[in-house]
Amino acid sequence: MGVYRRGKQYWMGYTFEGRQVRVPAETTNKRSAEKFYHKRMTEIAEGKYLDIKKNEKVLFKDFAETYMQRHAIPYKKSWKRADKSHHASLIPFFGEKFLYQITSLMIEDYKIERQKVVKRSSVKRELCTLCTMFNKAIKWKLLHDNPMKDVERYKGDEANNERVRYLEKDEIARLLGFCRDLKLRNVVTLALHTGMRKGEIQQLQWNDVDFQKRQLVVAISKSGFKRHIPLNDSAMGALMAQPKQSNSSLVFPNEEGKTYDFRKAFETALTNAKITDFHFHDLRHTFASHLVMSGVTLFAVKGLLGHRTTEMTQRYSHLSPDFQAKAVRILDNVITVLAQSAKLTEEMDSVTIATPIIASV
Repeated sequence: MGVYRRGKQYWMGYTFEGRQVRVPAETTNKRSAEKFYHKRMTEIAEGKYLDIKKNEKVLFKDFAETYMQRHAIPYKKSWKRADKSHHASLIPFFGEKFLYQITSLMIEDYKIERQKVVKRSSVKRELCTLCTMFNKAIKWKLLHDNPMKDVERYKGDEANNERVRYLEKDEIARLLGFCRDLKLRNVVTLALHTGMRKGEIQQLQWNDVDFQKRQLVVAISKSGFKRHIPLNDSAMGALMAQPKQSNSSLVFPNEEGKTYDFRKAFETALTNAKITDFHFHDLRHTFASHLVMSGVTLFAVKGLLGHRTTEMTQRYSHLSPDFQAKAVRILDNVITVLAQSAKLTEEMDSVTIATPIIASV
C-alpha cells in the first residue's frame, strides 16, 4: 500500500476504517502523488478525513425529505410557507446532485437564475434554508463541509431587506373604515394595538386572554418563547366585541370553527381604502413605528414585539417623513433664539463702546 503507478497516472492505496481503499492521485508526477498521499494519511490520523463514498449515496432530493421529517416539520411552525416552499425551487436545481457534489459555484449560479424570476429577498430566504440544510447534514455525519460558507453575500443585504412601509394616521382611519366585517375589523384593531403576527392572531384562543389582568399570552411565538402582551383600551374593545362560537375555542374562527383566513377580505379593504404596497405583517411595523414616534424606547418596543435582540427591533423604528420634518423644525426655534441672542449681545457691545466717546464730547 502507498503510492504506485497505473498507466500514466499515480494511484494511492491505504486502509480506512478497516477496508482497503485505492484512489487515483490525479497526477503523473510521483513527488506530487507522494505529497498527496502523506496529506491524506495525516488527515486520517487526525480524524479530519471523511470518506466521500458515504456521501455519494445521498442525493439532495432525498436529503430534503429527511430534513423535512427530522427537523422542519417537528421543530418549525413555518415549515409549510418557508422550508416546503423553498424546496420547490431548490430541488429542481440541486435535486439530482449528491450532497458532496454541490459547490459554492453552483450556488452562485442558482442565485443568478433565481434572481431572474423572484426578488433578491426571496433568494436570500431560500439560501438561508439551504445553509441550514447543509449544517444539519454535517451534524448528521452526511457531509464534511458547508459550501455556503464561500458563497458571496449580497451587498447591502441588511438595508435592502428592510421594509419601511407602515400606515400613517389617516391611512389607519381609512383602513378601519373599510373593514366592513366586524371580525376583520377586530383582527386589524388587535394587530394595530398589540403588534401580533398573523399566525399568532389566527391561533389565539379564549383561554389565552385574561381580561382582568388586561393581557393575553402567545404560548409559542416565532422566537420560541412565551410572550405576555398588555392590552390597551382599543385592544380590549376589539376582543370584547368579538362573539364566542360554540364550535371553537379560537377567538377568531371561521364559520366551521377552524382557522379564519382573512387574506381576501383584508386585501379588499386595502383596495377600497386606496392603500398600496401593504401587507398584513406591516401592521406590526405600524405598531412599532408609532410607538417609537411617540417616544417609546427601542428596548420597550423590543419587549412588546418579543424580539431577542435590539438589532431585530431596529428595522421597526423608522420614523415617518412628517415626523422627521417636525423634528428638524425644532431647530428653527433653537437656532433662531441663539441668533437673536447673539445679535442682542452685539448691539449691547456697540452701546458700551460708544458711551465713553459721547461722554468725552
